[in-house]
Amino acid sequence: MCQKKVPVMASKAITFIKQYFFMLSLVATFVGFSAFKLVPKKQSNQQWFNISLEDEQGSATDENNQIIGTPLNMQPEEDAEEGECRIENEAEPCAVHLNFGTSVTPQMLEDLSVADAKADPSLAVSINKTTSPSGYAKQWLDED
Repeated sequence: MCQKKVPVMASKAITFIKQYFFMLSLVATFVGFSAFKLVPKKQSNQQWFNISLEDEQGSATDENNQIIGTPLNMQPEEDAEEGECRIENEAEPCAVHLNFGTSVTPQMLEDLSVADAKADPSLAVSINKTTSPSGYAKQWLDED
């Protein structure tokens, strides 16, 4: 009689362990996948930069000719004074709004062309078109 109880008890114990192991696995999976929602996505940095032309005779819209300068303290205004950069304008670009990787500092972009900065995968640069359809601010000139 004692011999029959051991296999039955062992069988019940194994069944119990299987059920709880499966339940614990489900809980661990649920917690594991939920943890991904808690980790914030890496955000990119964004900044407006002055740009100048490497070759004054070259095209102002050519990204190879646009040299990234110092960062601007604030975004260009839509209504700017004469001679200043402003967002809504059709003149030559004087500032560009860039997105760049979180490990990149604005100083790392200075003196690069916009094209070179965009082509370097370690910088993760793209033109930000949220405040301006082209991503550029243009030099405001009086047409008198």
